[in-house]
Amino acid sequence: MDSAPQQTRSTSVPVEGYADRIGLERALLDDVLSCSAIGSPAIVQATFRSFIDRTGADELMIASQIYDHAARLRSYEITPRALAGEDLNA
Repeated sequence: MDSAPQQTRSTSVPVEGYADRIGLERALLDDVLSCSAIGSPAIVQATFRSFIDRTGADELMIASQIYDHAARLRSYEITPRALAGEDLNA
């Protein structure tokens, strides 16, 4: 009975220079996430205020990757209210 050759999993980095790129990719991801506002209205407001202070932006374009349409619309409705500091529980 012939046995199939054993497959081994390499633990070495598969592409030359890959390990060096991880730091750059992490920095890019951190930069992208620094423009994301996720959480309570207070967190969203603080995140937007920080972004505006950092960039001097006078306009924001909001994009959302929420699958549920009603939840996405709700997010778009409460975002400007959170930014304005409104009490969203009122």
